[in-house]
Amino acid sequence: MHSGASANKIFDLERSILKALCLGQAATSESARRSLAAHTWQDQEHRVVYEALQKLRAHDPEFLRERLPAQATRMGFPDVDWNAYFAPADVSVDIEQLIRELAATLAKRQ
Repeated sequence: MHSGASANKIFDLERSILKALCLGQAATSESARRSLAAHTWQDQEHRVVYEALQKLRAHDPEFLRERLPAQATRMGFPDVDWNAYFAPADVSVDIEQLIRELAATLAKRQ
């Protein structure tokens, strides 16, 4: 796989995972968060969103929509595009599958 295509896939997978967490679609979000604890986020904004989610430890999308921007600002990142993380999803996603796919894609790059 071309490294640019791989980087795009990783970006898309990271974004999909974070969106699922923000939208509360991940019924196993605690398990997912543990699985992601050692992940090195490839995009700085993704890292900030994940760290803000970790600090808030909430699952309710409305609560997160209200509190994540302030949390990211307190962390020194006021310019996160929150619309990308809270845009309505067409279908529920299997976050565990996305995490496995992300790990596999990262392993191929090494």
